[in-house]
Amino acid sequence: MVGHSERRALGETDEMVAKKVKAVLESGMRPVLCIGEKEKEKDIAFPNIIRDELHHGLKNVKKTTLKNLIIAYEPVWAISTNKRAVADNPQNVYEMTILIRRELYRMFGKRIASQMPILYGGSVNEKNAASFVKGGGVDGLLVGGASLSSSKFVKIVEQVADL
Repeated sequence: MVGHSERRALGETDEMVAKKVKAVLESGMRPVLCIGEKEKEKDIAFPNIIRDELHHGLKNVKKTTLKNLIIAYEPVWAISTNKRAVADNPQNVYEMTILIRRELYRMFGKRIASQMPILYGGSVNEKNAASFVKGGGVDGLLVGGASLSSSKFVKIVEQVADL
């Protein structure tokens, strides 16, 4: 995982993220590039934040290595939050997924944009996992705190296994 919100909070810069993504891709491994807005940024210009993190994170990356890349959209404001009405809304995730795919299209073309796996890593739990996969336009989930409980994690897997 590269650019995870916890690493960014510790001072990992966009430049550091870009270097890591490039190094991981060029070594033949599969990086998960994490992008997402903080709460204080959510209501201001979060589409620009997402675009910037995506563009910076993929700076100087060779198109031929992108088949190994995974994008994880993790809105920091939705992680472990009490703002369930907003955080549990698959429509919000769907809109961000469209934005990410559109930016990938502009950067690398239709084939890469349509084939790039996009994960959602916000407020995923055993009650909402299926709704994010069905209605959020994502290819999978980046499960955080709920993965610490084996019973909760098994329920998440069961919810999305047949989708």
